[in-house]
Amino acid sequence: MSQAETLISPAVALQILESLPIGIFVADDSGTIIWANDALCSQLAVTYQSTIGKSRGDLPVNRILTLFKTVETYQLPATSGHPERWLNFIARHVQMEPGQAFEVACVVDVTHYEIVRKRKHLNLISTARNENDPDTGLLTQQSVMAQLVAEVSRSRRYNNALAVFMIDLGQPVPNNSNAKSGRVAALIQAARFLKERLRWVDMIGRWGDSSILVVLPETNLESATQLAGKLRAEMDKSDLLWALDPAPAGLAINLGVTAWKKGDDAVSLVNRASNVGIGDPPHGAATVGVF
Repeated sequence: MSQAETLISPAVALQILESLPIGIFVADDSGTIIWANDALCSQLAVTYQSTIGKSRGDLPVNRILTLFKTVETYQLPATSGHPERWLNFIARHVQMEPGQAFEVACVVDVTHYEIVRKRKHLNLISTARNENDPDTGLLTQQSVMAQLVAEVSRSRRYNNALAVFMIDLGQPVPNNSNAKSGRVAALIQAARFLKERLRWVDMIGRWGDSSILVVLPETNLESATQLAGKLRAEMDKSDLLWALDPAPAGLAINLGVTAWKKGDDAVSLVNRASNVGIGDPPHGAATVGVF
């Protein structure tokens, strides 16, 4: 008998689990829920009776689709009497004895932290959505982000397709006037190239010192990936950027592509698209990362 077993009886341990503000459930190896505490039922807006004996996949689809064995954040849409919320799910298998396995999951309400994070980011967004970067003529980072926030809201409301891709032009360059002018020239060339090939509804904005963010309304991941691959190949074939004189140091062309899915906000979309790798100059690896 372990020291914990001598200090806490099973009945007391169960009372502790019942009283925790963190949602907890236990499922058998077939995925059937055999126990849940009150916090879980409250978080998912379900009753204890409707939860026990049910497969976790039987939970209402508008509240939770599935529970992963790693940490995942889920957005629960607002329902009658329940505001929109965000929950973190953490699940793992526990081997109690040979032939007996359980899955234990914890559910933590992180709505407050999500709201604070979004407010901090939205405070950075300019109220003017059509401000242009003075160097390149592209939308500023704040402006293109504001446009993306609006498109995400439309996707949430109408379930419209939405994709974004990030074009990274290589490693940041030293902070001097020659390096800056070369990088700006590369961004201008890339922007001109994109404007000639994208739709009028697509939005193009400067992102940081050496990247461009493109927002593609009504576009799914497959179409966006095909488009990004085509653009990447055309840019490389045309020698568009390397023809600059002088060519910016560390120049590369890499694209990260992603698409909106339930639970996404503008920040998560940009973060995924930004995962694109950096190539090696003068011709960086022909990278199109799909996230």
